[in-house]
Amino acid sequence: MTGAALLLESTPAHELITRARCLRALGRTNAWRGDARSLVEASHLLGRRSRRRAVQLTFLAEVQALLGRDDEAIGSLGEARSIARIHADERILGYAAWTQVRVVARRRDVDGTLRWLAEAERHPGDWLDHPTGTQFLAEAAEISAMVGAEQIAEGFLRRAIASTVRLPISTRRTRGGRRS
Repeated sequence: MTGAALLLESTPAHELITRARCLRALGRTNAWRGDARSLVEASHLLGRRSRRRAVQLTFLAEVQALLGRDDEAIGSLGEARSIARIHADERILGYAAWTQVRVVARRRDVDGTLRWLAEAERHPGDWLDHPTGTQFLAEAAEISAMVGAEQIAEGFLRRAIASTVRLPISTRRTRGGRRS
């Protein structure tokens, strides 16, 4: 039984918000399991060395990581990186490193986390200059702080804030959530 299922079972009926959050978590977990199966099946349909397979494997690794199947995620990421190196695909190498950061950080491996953050930045492709890059920098700040690397976290946060200023108007949000 998952933590969310145990919490749901032990939460009194009048604690609606807690019960609703547990149900959302359970729903997401079940959806991710289905996603993982679909992604595995899809990756087997693609050529062993195709870029599409590498992309598919990065998506699969994200889902595996969300499910706590870290060893499987690391295996998928290793294969994705091998294929990406064949094609010299910086985008896939960057995304694979970014996902690896999440897995390694959850293990509280400070050195590994910082090494994989540096690896992700070493392979920016074009994604680091877009809103996805801002998302990466913000998540890198959060993860760095989570593993105790506060100075590095502050640097990532400064860069994330600076990158939002450079975003096109259509991607920025104003107060209240409306596009400017």
